[in-house]
Amino acid sequence: MITLFDISGPEETPPPERDGPVSAPKKGRRWLTLGIRGKVMGGFATVAAVFVMVVAVMVWRSLDFVDTEAFDSAQMLATSMAAAIGREAGDSGAPVLLRRPSDLQAYIEEMGALLGLGLVVVDGDGKALAAAPPRSGTPKAGY
Repeated sequence: MITLFDISGPEETPPPERDGPVSAPKKGRRWLTLGIRGKVMGGFATVAAVFVMVVAVMVWRSLDFVDTEAFDSAQMLATSMAAAIGREAGDSGAPVLLRRPSDLQAYIEEMGALLGLGLVVVDGDGKALAAAPPRSGTPKAGY
């Protein structure tokens, strides 16, 4: 009998025999093997660490913003008070409030009471010209 086509295919060879279980990890690489529990815990720890870092950066930036705004507010208040003190010049060219220390002291005390802040006015040499002690309680002008 003559066969035109061989449809039987190649002979299958059995797999080689191995020593021990097939899926057993090698002793040197056991730390690389993570189960599903380890993978989930690692993912959770990564997300938690990123969240903590983002919150820390946001808190740090908001505190920096508060400091900057407080400094800007104090600078604006000092500029407006300096303009008010030097606004009216007398005959000698010196501002009236600077020529009369009692009027300057009264003005600073009124401003301190209005704002609920302690204020000190100093000249260019750092000498105190007038001062108002800080008041307890809430400021009246919304500062």
